[in-house]
Amino acid sequence: MSKTAPIKKVLIVDDEKLFLASLQEGMMEFSEEFEVITALNGEKALEELGRQNIDLVVTDLKMPVMDGFQLLTQMISKYPAIPTIVITAFGTPDIENRLQELETFDYLEKPIDFSILAEKIRKGIKNNSDGHLRGIMLFSFLQLIQIEQKSCVLKISSHEKNGTLYFYKGELIDAVYLRLNGEEAAHKIVCWEDSEIEIINTNKQVKRRIDKPLQNLLMDAAKERDEAIFQGEMEDKSSFSETQQNLENSVTNLSLEKKQIEAQTSENSLNQTKKEKTFTMANNIEQSLNELMEIDGAMAVALVDTESGMALGTAGGGVNLDVAAAGNTEVVKSKQKVMANLGLKDKIEDILISLGSQYHLIRPLKTHTNLFIYLVLGREKSNLAMARFKLSDVENWVQV
Repeated sequence: MSKTAPIKKVLIVDDEKLFLASLQEGMMEFSEEFEVITALNGEKALEELGRQNIDLVVTDLKMPVMDGFQLLTQMISKYPAIPTIVITAFGTPDIENRLQELETFDYLEKPIDFSILAEKIRKGIKNNSDGHLRGIMLFSFLQLIQIEQKSCVLKISSHEKNGTLYFYKGELIDAVYLRLNGEEAAHKIVCWEDSEIEIINTNKQVKRRIDKPLQNLLMDAAKERDEAIFQGEMEDKSSFSETQQNLENSVTNLSLEKKQIEAQTSENSLNQTKKEKTFTMANNIEQSLNELMEIDGAMAVALVDTESGMALGTAGGGVNLDVAAAGNTEVVKSKQKVMANLGLKDKIEDILISLGSQYHLIRPLKTHTNLFIYLVLGREKSNLAMARFKLSDVENWVQV
């Protein structure tokens, strides 16, 4: 790493003074990369976050005054983009696997290996600077409560909406939002964006009205949210409806343009050579898209023209690919514009959009700068690394 690179500030939060002292001493080896700042509890950590720009937070969960959970709730609302590493003491492979699934958290087990900690810090900061934000999300926070088997009441607020989630030994047993309760209320609350969380520790007995495991409930809620988005039926849909309508108008205009082009092509009666070329191109696109649909977890895929926003070919279902093609064209153009403004000469390898139950992967083609592949994956059955490898392999097949 270049010595001229700015030193990153890492805040480590733990109530054990000897542990913090040993961490500071152990991390001196990496002093040219990281400046270690310490805090004995969540309250002191918030003071440091308000006092200076922190690049990453490492926090224990069990602390006096303000524990790690309370610190994370404050970070969700005030510092949502700061990457976070959680110090935990999991004891089973099952818990370790579940922690690995929490994309917005990384984790460490005591005793801590300094070289491993340094690598996780590098990874977290790099992902953040690359635009892959690994800040704190409500989904991951709820799963962390489950993993740590915490009993508490969560007051969730978002855009003047207020709801309550009740946890007992890590299990979500009830939820309340307006006149809704149980699973119906939970489905609404867990999908809120820009959430603020308040933890209330209480011994109050609450009747269990939710029997479904938290992971299944989160997946079902995410699925309902995604379907509502694509159908324009979200509860707070005023701004989304306008965007959706613009996209649909764009698709309609593109469809009309496509029909006009097709009519003109028909009237000009293309010669046999052009017909054969068109046939070969269509077969090649279809073959490539069908190949991508064999990826584990693949739900839908499209080859999209960046200039027009038109889907040149599609496969699969469950997503309005015409609307998605037009909308994600703007995403690609926006990313390209940002890179140009920053003076970056690298090409975009891919753009990842992570939803509760799906991955949306956008890959501009290296061989055709005006095209990109749009792939929708179900998170439960997919492997991102393998999907990216397959995209890289299949894109070489596409000849337009």
